[in-house]
Amino acid sequence: ATYVAESYIQYGVEEYALQFDVSWQTIVNDDLGKIRETPARMAKAARRFEDAFVSNLYDNATTQAALIALGVTIAGTGRLTTANLAIGLNAMMQRTDANGNAMNINKVFLVIPPILEIQAGQMLNNLLAYGGVGGNELGKYISGIYTDPYITTAGANVPWYLFADPAEVPAVSVVRLQGMPGPIVAQKKSDIQM
Repeated sequence: ATYVAESYIQYGVEEYALQFDVSWQTIVNDDLGKIRETPARMAKAARRFEDAFVSNLYDNATTQAALIALGVTIAGTGRLTTANLAIGLNAMMQRTDANGNAMNINKVFLVIPPILEIQAGQMLNNLLAYGGVGGNELGKYISGIYTDPYITTAGANVPWYLFADPAEVPAVSVVRLQGMPGPIVAQKKSDIQM
């Protein structure tokens, strides 16, 4: 017999909204249709904001310092190289839960900024990655490469991350209000219609 310990997770709801108003006469005079494009541009900006917000949850100085403080099995420093990627994958395979049991992480995703796309592709997707002469076996341990354009790349060692499959080990949780799958654009009905 055992029990499940209670833990508390606190979520907050924040609304980010932008409104623009145009007169009926402006819409009539907009022969190029640029005003009607504005809501689509606003929706695209909202999606970019959400992506950047999520990236900032793990790609920031405070989180990086906290992970480095946990030790080399959680965070290391170094450029994305075959050797450093192998060290990171080995650390992921050795992860244990609070009771010391192996977590058996099967799927690992490599998250990189755009500046590392070619390098990651050369390391994992070329013919050498399939065990040929002078090749490596790293490609079979990476389930996918995700390019995150919002990772900060100012330092000499460009940051890169390994994440377990969220279906196996939840890492960064972001929730939305029920019935809100993403940003929405709404148009208020005019008080005077013609």
